[in-house]
Amino acid sequence: MATIAMGSDEVGGFLAGLPQALAPIETYFRSKAESGVWADKRSGALMAGHRPDKGAAAFDAIVFPPAPAMSRVAEPPPLSGLYKALNGGFFGRLSIFGRVGKFSRTMRNPLDSAMAEVWKANYAPCSSDCSLFASENVSETGQVGYFVSGAGEITGRGKLKSSAPAEAGRWETIAEWLEDRLPVDGGDPTGF
Repeated sequence: MATIAMGSDEVGGFLAGLPQALAPIETYFRSKAESGVWADKRSGALMAGHRPDKGAAAFDAIVFPPAPAMSRVAEPPPLSGLYKALNGGFFGRLSIFGRVGKFSRTMRNPLDSAMAEVWKANYAPCSSDCSLFASENVSETGQVGYFVSGAGEITGRGKLKSSAPAEAGRWETIAEWLEDRLPVDGGDPTGF
């Protein structure tokens, strides 16, 4: 995957364009950007916190540029707003799904939100109006899925047959959830 180094002005322009509700993403990304920022030429993803100890293409933070509108999956309004600002990303152990038009193994992609309906069955039950939009590895064998309702409330549900708790938190908004799950110091989020 071809990457290029980015200047702080280029990165700052993208991050400064994020709405206030997504400020924890900007803070987390900047905390990982001290060693430099790269861009994936094909996907447009910005990557910070290079981790050569994990792999040549491993980074602590990856954000994808805003997604084009797609009608293949019904989305609650909070997700449509999120995807207008950024198309998912990876933040340490936390993954926010994105819209993937045409999957390619030769291009960096977020986890595909269209697959969320399939993955949803692997988590403790959530109300029928909730959409799975993110996941987080919380231990060696535990994973929490994050679901958003049409009203914007977030609920964490543990993956079945794992060490994650069945109920793993409630937040009123995506902004509140991000503040909790993306610590301002760039460290790993606290447990449940």
